[in-house]
Amino acid sequence: MSTMQAEVFDALRSIGITDEKASAAAQALSKHDPDMGTLKADVSTLKADVSTLKVDVATLKTDMAVGKWMLGFIAAGIFTLLLKAFVH
Repeated sequence: MSTMQAEVFDALRSIGITDEKASAAAQALSKHDPDMGTLKADVSTLKADVSTLKVDVATLKTDMAVGKWMLGFIAAGIFTLLLKAFVH
């Protein structure tokens, strides 16, 4: 029985719950206590995913900037052609 289970068991016994019920409740509560190794692995996986997302967002920002410049040149070219067509 882990330390947490023993503490829960003792607390339940102090309020008059039978040994069997106190033991079952302490074991049930410990099953819901996440393993720290699993949590650390999950956090490291999340950190890796976030860093991947940061790289992807930076790439998208660069691509968007290039797209904006291209759109600006195309709009300027169309404006020039329209101006030439109506002014001439």
